[in-house]
Amino acid sequence: MFFAKLFKGSAQGEQAAGHDAGSRVQEKLEAIGAELRRIESRQQEVSIQLEDMDEYLRGGQEEAAEAAMALADIVFDFHRFCAQGSDARLLEQSEMMRAAAAKAASSMGLEVVDAQLGVMFDTNLHTAQGTGSEQGKPDGLVLQTLASGYVYKGRILRRASVVINKAEVRP
Repeated sequence: MFFAKLFKGSAQGEQAAGHDAGSRVQEKLEAIGAELRRIESRQQEVSIQLEDMDEYLRGGQEEAAEAAMALADIVFDFHRFCAQGSDARLLEQSEMMRAAAAKAASSMGLEVVDAQLGVMFDTNLHTAQGTGSEQGKPDGLVLQTLASGYVYKGRILRRASVVINKAEVRP
């Protein structure tokens, strides 16, 4: 009987010790779970802040690109005006200004889309603002660029405004 009590007491002690160890493990697991939830919550906050910052920076870059586009428009319009005149020196100066403006825009990631005369109309890059008719030239040929277009980091901000050829139909 003595041994039975000893073994029974020992088994109860082991169960109690096992229960204490199990509850300590459970408490640690709960603490780890709470810490993981806190880290995940903080990670979500940081992710949202990074998205907001990225959006803010992109907005600032696009505003700068639009300002550069407006300034380039002034230079390019002046160049187009000079190209219609007969003053060779003024045209040369305006070409240098135009090249400098295009280079500055390019350094910001703003690419100028100017339809060269003689290229075919491309709806991805051009907007037809009018038509003209020149004999012997195909339909859709760009005859004149009215305003430059711009691409910023692969995204079209504005298509070039052009006049395209529309061959006359003879009865």
